[in-house]
Amino acid sequence: MDVLLTDSLLREFLDTKANPQKLAECLSLCGPSIEKITKEGPETVYHIEVTTNRVDAASAYGIAKEAVAILPQFGLTAKLVKPALSPSASKKELDIAITIDPKLCERFTAVKLTDIEVSDSPQFIKNRLTAMGQRPLNNVIDITNYAMFALGIPMHAFDYDKLGKTIIVREAKKHEKFVTLDDKSHTAEGGEVVFDNGAGEIIDLPGVMGTKNSMVTSATKSILLVLEHIDHHKVRSASLKHEERTNAAILNEKNPDPNEIDSALQFALFLFEKYAKGHVASKVFNWYPKPRTEHTIRVNKDEIDTMLGVSLSKKDISNILESLQFKTKWNEAAITVVVPTSRVQDVTIPEDIIEEIARIYGYFRLPSVIPEGFVNEARNKQFDFEMKIKRLLAGWGGNEVYTLSLVSKAMAGEKAMKLKNPLGGDGEYMRTELTASLVEATKVNKHESLPFHLFEISNVYIPQNKKLPVEETHLAGIFVNTDYRHAKGVIEALFEVLNIKKIEPKLMRLGKNFVYEYRVEDLLSAHAEHTKYRAIPLFPPQIEDFTLLTNDTKIGEVISVIKSTHEHISAVQFIGNFENKASFRVTYQDPNKTLTDSEVSKIRAEILKNLQSTLDVVEA
Repeated sequence: MDVLLTDSLLREFLDTKANPQKLAECLSLCGPSIEKITKEGPETVYHIEVTTNRVDAASAYGIAKEAVAILPQFGLTAKLVKPALSPSASKKELDIAITIDPKLCERFTAVKLTDIEVSDSPQFIKNRLTAMGQRPLNNVIDITNYAMFALGIPMHAFDYDKLGKTIIVREAKKHEKFVTLDDKSHTAEGGEVVFDNGAGEIIDLPGVMGTKNSMVTSATKSILLVLEHIDHHKVRSASLKHEERTNAAILNEKNPDPNEIDSALQFALFLFEKYAKGHVASKVFNWYPKPRTEHTIRVNKDEIDTMLGVSLSKKDISNILESLQFKTKWNEAAITVVVPTSRVQDVTIPEDIIEEIARIYGYFRLPSVIPEGFVNEARNKQFDFEMKIKRLLAGWGGNEVYTLSLVSKAMAGEKAMKLKNPLGGDGEYMRTELTASLVEATKVNKHESLPFHLFEISNVYIPQNKKLPVEETHLAGIFVNTDYRHAKGVIEALFEVLNIKKIEPKLMRLGKNFVYEYRVEDLLSAHAEHTKYRAIPLFPPQIEDFTLLTNDTKIGEVISVIKSTHEHISAVQFIGNFENKASFRVTYQDPNKTLTDSEVSKIRAEILKNLQSTLDVVEA
């Protein structure tokens, strides 16, 4: 999450003599990374990378709290300055009936301000907002944005006189219409959290952006200031659906601490009183049925020392954690840490506590020790087998491809599982085969006239009744612009090198292409790790060639018949063919003696007899 922050705003909450460059260096070593520092008009701007789980640090006050913990580690003094709060209060009840669905909203606060004077903001506020990428509009809107950048809690000001006497926090109905502050018209998809004025009219898309029908204008005299904590999942969903990626939405979707609303509200009231002449005209409506609470984590000191590789004193450990606003208590060799509500989302286990100690102490100060001993690496037999297949096929001219697991219905295969919420029609199903994906991949190369071979080893998903699908790893390939014999030869060679005897290498014709697909598990089961070798025969073989009229008979069938004719036929090799004639080389060998010419002639005659009777193949 990229955050822009002016140095001047940061120093409203941080008292330190560290200059911007030193501040950036120290923070980057131990906390949020300052990617760069730029000048925007009169303002010095920090470009800060805050990790998504640290929404508490995505504000001037949040960065100031980090700096107060980090700077002393570098010998620099730093003090946190609390935000200014409004001292004003009113005894009048808010005269708006507010109805809230607790499934949609965790906290809702609202207060009325009167005698508002809408005008330009003070120049320093405009300068800071501009430098942080926010366009100044008027003092009322600018104050809500300024307070958000300062304390990290989004808020919204409504023109009080445009609201009526009712606010209902509900889910939008499908096809409801509303217009946001940026003049964009929207149609609800249903399920978005909205504010309703009691007459069915949407007056806000809370957590994301206000609507035009309740906006503050130069004629506004009274406002309703609202700070709410909407379900962050719904905020993100609405923001993406309606393409409104506001600063408020980006913060709210990361679930900021609702307990911080109190100080953010009072800080905003202070600004409204000072820069918009506003008067607090009601009690603060505060609906918060289940307040977020702290939690505790217990960590043993020896565990801290082991993971850090250095032994810190109990005092140092406590000082580091307390500088981050954790509460600590030692019980002999264990420390109990109370995690503040602003950190309960990202600090949940003992390792998180140790990580906080390590980063503030400084990773660069931890000992750099190369691990000793031997790593006992467990070998994954199937992974090695797959890599061997890939190397062999690539070596024989194959090109490995990766295709998508989510496919259209036409490509998915039989009984494929359909996704409940697909991204589109071309990714509705989880495929049960690879072949269709490879055929689709060949279309990218449809103008290629030279032979090519695509192959893939990936998972397919076999459906089960009322269960998640079974993931199977398949090997599949497709030969394009390739004759059958070459394609079959590649697969036969693969099986031969892998020592697979129990599965027959097969190709299927698909249009003008040849395809194959196997379960890798089946190939692995049939694979013999070591080849069985026979002793070199003591007696020489006899070899002869002959040509057959094969017509439409498959070469493989001819070879099978020849091999099965006699036990002394040790090898049969296809030499070549022309028109309807095919030539073969037959090797005869007896392990116990040298075969005579007459014995070979008898075997040859038997071969020709079997070929004619079984395949109607004769000698040319």
